[in-house]
Amino acid sequence: MLDLGLAIGHHLIIFALFGILAAELVLVRRGISLDVITRIARVDIWYGVLAAATLWSSAFAERFSPLRAGCTIPTTHFSGPK
Repeated sequence: MLDLGLAIGHHLIIFALFGILAAELVLVRRGISLDVITRIARVDIWYGVLAAATLWSSAFAERFSPLRAGCTIPTTHFSGPK
């Protein structure tokens, strides 16, 4: 269940990163002024926060995920016959 929560959270963060990039593109297309630059700076702060959250969720999944700890059922689909 932890793996599912981490995977869902990771993907939601990635989708939010794409949303922030789209918002920055919309802001830049209107033209650059001092007001737009301050808005982009605020949006860019959220981009950095979400990028750090993406790295954190990946590191947390690597450290605490039961699937990464070798608790899976062995299969020949990925590892080939023994």
